[in-house]
Amino acid sequence: LHMVQDSYCPSHVKRDENSNILHFYDYEKQDTTKHVSGDNIKNADLNSLVGAIEASKTLIEYRANSDTTWSEVEQYLDQSVWRLGENATVGTAGEKYEED
Repeated sequence: LHMVQDSYCPSHVKRDENSNILHFYDYEKQDTTKHVSGDNIKNADLNSLVGAIEASKTLIEYRANSDTTWSEVEQYLDQSVWRLGENATVGTAGEKYEED
């Protein structure tokens, strides 16, 4: 669940208005203090919170249902949680999280 929840955290990824992932940030390039601030639930936007909660809820429900197959979970993760936007990128700190 931690990885799923972090995928909605603004210090880990940038998402568009449809929740598509546009960019994966690189922790090694980030200012640690800024990253921690971005991880704080008090600094999260409502869409990020709702996305993380809904994804977590769905995965817990899948786990509780013994009939759910890995294929179903994988499809949900790929098509909903980790759905990539067009030209998604990886590897920068993210403007808000750059070292000074």
